[in-house]
Formats: sequence, structure tokens, C-alpha cells
Amino acid sequence: MTKTKKGFTLIELVIVMAIMGILMVAILSLTDPVQRMHRKTSTNENTYAMADNIQKTIQRTLEYADYVWITTDGTKLDEKMLEFKNSYYNNIVVAKSESNVETANIKIYAMKLDNSDGKIYLDSADYKSDDAIAHPISLTTNILNDNYFEGANAKYTIRYSMNPAELRVTDTPAGSHTEKGDPYYTLNFDTDYKDYSSVSESATDQSISIIVSSGYDASTEVFTGPANITVANTPFTNIAARTNVLDNGTSKNKDGMFRRIIKNTTTGKYEVQANADYNIPSGLPAAYSGDMDVIRPMYNFAAGTTPTTTKDIYYIFAYADEIK
Repeated sequence: MTKTKKGFTLIELVIVMAIMGILMVAILSLTDPVQRMHRKTSTNENTYAMADNIQKTIQRTLEYADYVWITTDGTKLDEKMLEFKNSYYNNIVVAKSESNVETANIKIYAMKLDNSDGKIYLDSADYKSDDAIAHPISLTTNILNDNYFEGANAKYTIRYSMNPAELRVTDTPAGSHTEKGDPYYTLNFDTDYKDYSSVSESATDQSISIIVSSGYDASTEVFTGPANITVANTPFTNIAARTNVLDNGTSKNKDGMFRRIIKNTTTGKYEVQANADYNIPSGLPAAYSGDMDVIRPMYNFAAGTTPTTTKDIYYIFAYADEIK
């Protein structure tokens, strides 16, 4: 007698599939927190790496500047650059030989830390030291890695603020999370070391906080986590070297000016720059009101104001080794 093999019935197959489905849900529920943790760790690593590289770009660009102005007012930037030239380099000359002295050529730079797209733009204008007309510039060249703003990195927000700051967790603002469970942050300028809630006027106390986050609300200056903050100290090495060289406990050059040779436009003679040959810039904030008789090698026109990530930050500067 022939026996027929009996297979699974339809009901038995449905039951097995249902059990397998329940097991899969259980397994996924166990692995989901691990996957989420992995995503957050990856995001934290990316934001930290970006902030660290931006810090190095800012420091590399500004460290050896000869003189520096900082402002959050980008209007008529070309005229500000001309005033910068007139303040420090007006009518200076260079000796090509013992018998050949020429008007110096100076490259004046402008750098913009853009708080709308997170990019850093750099441009320059070539001046002669006796130029009286502002030269146009176009801050359209981004000096950061384009990969920071493309592909998977396009989801990150990059913002800048003067002064050192820390990220402080804040109450969740109105609106949805980008990922459930991510915290929200605000900037805290009252750090463990010092209260930085007012922009400093000192050349030795200039820093930029770089915040890379998963989201940003400009109306409240609130950042969505994961987020990282890196403080870029701007040491202004050349300026510090001129102001902090000590001789028997006193500064050799309190104002920090580098004395170059100028052509006296009245007598036609060549002379070493004196204090009267420098021009104190217009529009200085009240933070400098007690020191208006000596020009400084660095001015922050936002000194005394509250640091913010809603305004772009501009630097005007020049390098001594490019004066020719």
C-alpha cells in the first residue's frame, strides 16, 4: 500500500509565519537602540571633525596677521578696508635698492564668517600705500572644504559666535525633533573660567566659538543635538610678539605698532612712522573710549556687545611679508 507524504496545512504555515514575524519585531526592538546610538555616535564624530577643521582654518588664516580689525557690520566693507590701509600703512615706502625707494604695495584681506550658510569667505584687494580710492571686493570664495556642505553633511548647521562659549541643554522649543530624544542647546558664555557675555576689546582675548549641529533656530539661537562646539583661539602671534616683549618688567612697545618708513608728503623726506602717522579709526565702540590717544594693532568694533550667532563676523587684516 502506498503512503502519501503529508505537508504543512495552510493554517500551520500561517501560524509559523506569525511566530517568525513576532520574533523579528522582538529582535528589531532590541537592535534599534543600538542602531540609534551608532547613528548618534557617527553624527557626533562628524560634527566634531568639522568644527575642529574649521578652527584650524580660522587660526591658520589670522595667526600671523600684521594688524586686524573685527566687525559685525559688513556694509561698505571696501571703504572699511581703505580706512584700515590709511590707519596703518598710509604713505609707507619700501627700498628696492640704496637709490630706489618706491611706494609700497599692500594686499588687504577681508574674511567673512557667514552665519547664514556656515561658509567662510575670503577676498583681497591690492593697494598702493598712497591710494585714496577704495577697491571693490567680492566675498564669494569659500575657503572651507566643499564637502562640509554637500551630500550627507548638508544636514548639518554651522554657526559662529565671538567669545568662548559652552553648550547648555535647554527646554525643548516649539516644533518637532529631527530625531526623537535629541536634546536642544543654547550658548552659555558664563563659563567655569570667566564670564564672556560681553565681547572683549583686547587683542589677547579674541576667540570664536564654532558650533556644528543637526539644526538651528535663528529666532531663539537654539541648536538641535547632536551638536559640538569648538573654540578657536586667535592668538595673533605677530601682534602679541610686539606688545608682550618685556625688558626689565616693562613693555618695549606698549602700543604694539610696527614702525615702518614713510614718505612725508609735505617735506618729501623719508621718516620712521610716528604715532601721528597712524590714524585712529572712526566708529569705535565705547570700550575703547579710555584709550583713544594710542592706536591699537587690533580693534574689535563689536567690543562691549553681546555675542550672537545671528550676525556675520568680518575680519580685515594684512600680512607683513606681503608688503612689497
